[in-house]
Amino acid sequence: MHTNNCHAGPIALKNPCACPVTKFFPFPSLHPRTVPALPKLWRASLYDGLRGPGLTNRETSGSDARETSALRSVAHRCVLGKGGVKAAKDKREGDGASPLGVWRLKWVYYRPDRLARPRTALPTVPLSPEDGWCDAVEHPLYNQPVSLPFPASHERLWREDHAYDLIVVLNHNDGTPKRGLGSAIFWHLAQPDWRPTEGCIAVTQNTLEIVLARAVMGDQVEICS
Repeated sequence: MHTNNCHAGPIALKNPCACPVTKFFPFPSLHPRTVPALPKLWRASLYDGLRGPGLTNRETSGSDARETSALRSVAHRCVLGKGGVKAAKDKREGDGASPLGVWRLKWVYYRPDRLARPRTALPTVPLSPEDGWCDAVEHPLYNQPVSLPFPASHERLWREDHAYDLIVVLNHNDGTPKRGLGSAIFWHLAQPDWRPTEGCIAVTQNTLEIVLARAVMGDQVEICS
């Protein structure tokens, strides 16, 4: 676990507190036949940024082979929680930490007044001003979407800034949520100044749109130290 307060990736390993920037390399444009329709694992790290899956389960040749090689080496900048990262069992509501582990991509919220419906195989839900997410630890709807107005503590998903213009809901502490182990762990858009999140993964809109365009049901993201 890293406990320093610098959480934007990628960051040079030799000086992990020199936030933020090294170079940011966009994913190459992929020919559709180089992308297998199989679940993929993305990795979001404090130090390596966001890395796409290498296409290691398909033989390629010629230009396809070159594209595959390039994809393995790319890194997109991402930012994690202001509280660093913690084992999921140690995460607590409001600690600002991102939970270590592998989390499934469940569905996508988007702001229909700002964005077109994202191109993705994942389920998509247009946001409205009445959408919220319960973070009241003792409430039966803890870590679940709710409609506003809502009497208990909650987060508004319809925001003035652009962080929640595009949200991927992850399966952290879902099913029957355990009280106090964290809520609303999303994959969303980064702030312009790349400030750390409240525990989520944040990337640029371009990066998240690329991820969603390639995503299939069963895809996962691993939050790493």
